Amino acid sequence: MRKNNISAVIIAYNDHSAVHRCIESLKGQVSTICVVDNSTIEDQFVYNLEEVIYIKNETNIGLDKALNIGVKEVLKRQIDWVLLLDQDSMVDKDMLSNMLNSFDNADDQNIAQIVPLVYDNNTAKYLPSLIYNKFSLEKIDRPQQDTFVDFQITSGSLVRKEIFNKIGFMDETFFIDYIDFDYCFRIKNFKYKILLSKDALLTHSLGKKSNKMGIQFIEHASIRIFYQVRNRLILMKRYGHVFPFFVISETRNLIFKFFKIIILENDKKEKLQNYFRGLLKGLK
Repeated sequence: MRKNNISAVIIAYNDHSAVHRCIESLKGQVSTICVVDNSTIEDQFVYNLEEVIYIKNETNIGLDKALNIGVKEVLKRQIDWVLLLDQDSMVDKDMLSNMLNSFDNADDQNIAQIVPLVYDNNTAKYLPSLIYNKFSLEKIDRPQQDTFVDFQITSGSLVRKEIFNKIGFMDETFFIDYIDFDYCFRIKNFKYKILLSKDALLTHSLGKKSNKMGIQFIEHASIRIFYQVRNRLILMKRYGHVFPFFVISETRNLIFKFFKIIILENDKKEKLQNYFRGLLKGLK
C-alpha cells in the first residue's frame, strides 16, 4: 500500500467521537492526517498519534475554508494525493488501495480525482454518482466496472496534488453546501476526469433522519436551507451553459424542497424564511 503518497484532511464539527472513528478507519492507509476543527463546543479534541495534525479554528469558518486550510497544510509534505473526508465518514480497509489500483488500470490518465462508492447509513442505500448529459441525468450507484463520472460528494474524494495548483482550491463563498458540485464542475471545465472506483467503499451519514406520516426523509438544520438554495442558484448561473440539465434538475429540486418543508419538516417558519432569503441572494 502506497500510504506514504497520501495525506487525509478531516473536517470536524461538534462531534469529536465521530472524528476518532474516522481516524481509526484510516489506520495504515495514509501517512498523515490533518484534522481541521470548526467546532463551537468546549469539548477538547485529543488524539495520541504523531501523524495527526490538529488545527482548531476559533469559530465555524465554514466547510470550504476549513478544507482549504487542511489541504494547504498537507500540501507542504511530499505526497501525491489528498483524501478529503467529513467526520461522519468511515473508510473501508481496502478503499485507498482499490482507488489507486483503479487509477493505475485506467485507460485515460487525465484524472484529477478518484471517488469511491458511498453507502449512506441513514437511507441504507448507495448514494449515486452522477453523469450529466446535455438534457438528461444518469445515476450510477454500483457499476460493474470503473466508470468516469461528473459528480460525487467531496467526502472520500482522492485528489491529485497538482490539481490544486491547476484549478485552485474550494470556493470560499459557499460556506457549506454545493462545494462538491462546484469543484467537480470545475474539474470538468479544465478537461480533467473523475474516476469512480467500483471496488472502493466509503460509509457515510447524510443529514438527520426523520419520519413523518410514514415517510422517511433526511432533514437538515434551518440555516442549511439558506445555503442550499443560494448556492444551488449560483451554480445554475455559473454552469448552466455547460450542463443545461443541471439547471432543469435543480429547478425541480428547488420546487420539491419548498413543498417538503411545508409538508414534512420541522421549524417550517424559520426554514421558509431561509428558503426565500436564499432565493433572493442567489438570484442577485
